[in-house]
Amino acid sequence: KEHRFRIKVTDVEPGRRVEYRIIPGLGGSLEVEARDSGSVFTASIHIGVDASILGHLIDVLLRTTIGRQIEAIRRHQAEEGAILKGLLEAETGPPP
Repeated sequence: KEHRFRIKVTDVEPGRRVEYRIIPGLGGSLEVEARDSGSVFTASIHIGVDASILGHLIDVLLRTTIGRQIEAIRRHQAEEGAILKGLLEAETGPPP
């Protein structure tokens, strides 16, 4: 099943990191880090609200209502990472 999300970009470090939010309590980041003769691409999902007792209740609601969608986001991130890797390697060629 296809899931579509609108995201709001919340922070950018050009050439390095993008943070985004889907809904309050659910967001993530995409980061590229130079390493040796290549780079590492990391996609992270952030779930939760930082607000004492109310935050815990919201976290439980998020987990139960969007649990399946989180798995869809993880699969999507893996697919997008593979596509990005292919594009970058095709553009620059294999490392020496």
